Amino acid sequence: MSNRKEYQLIMQLKAELGNDFRNHFSVAGNAVKDLQNDISKFKKQQSELDKSLKLGEIDTDTFTAKSAVITAEIDRLSQRQKELATLENWQRKNSEALKAAGADFAKTTAVVAAAGAAFYKGFIEPAADYESEMSNLAAITGATKDELQQMADGIPRMRGG
Repeated sequence: MSNRKEYQLIMQLKAELGNDFRNHFSVAGNAVKDLQNDISKFKKQQSELDKSLKLGEIDTDTFTAKSAVITAEIDRLSQRQKELATLENWQRKNSEALKAAGADFAKTTAVVAAAGAAFYKGFIEPAADYESEMSNLAAITGATKDELQQMADGIPRMRGG
């Protein structure tokens, strides 16, 4: 039962996102890379700030203030990067589930189509052929509806049934 609910949720999600389903997550993947680049830039700024302090180009108060801002920004970006990595992992799992659900859906569709074809061939087509032949018989013989019914009733007897 849970597989059915999961399948329904996945299909609803895919329907709402449409063809952009994968695009939403590739954008998230790019965002993770962008965040990594930003973190690298801040770390470089931190390194340059350390170098400036060692060379005596800035005082300790300025160093402490700027370093605190850079460290806070790196921490914020790192947290955001973790959140996006979790989102990417979720997307990967759901993408796999969608592929599996799609395969199951294709199998189910094939079974339903085969059953429909068998039903048509076994019941609908013979009935339609019978009606067509009875119409042809009426046209050829000029028999009335009641006479055709009598002929139709006699067919099983002629077959021995």
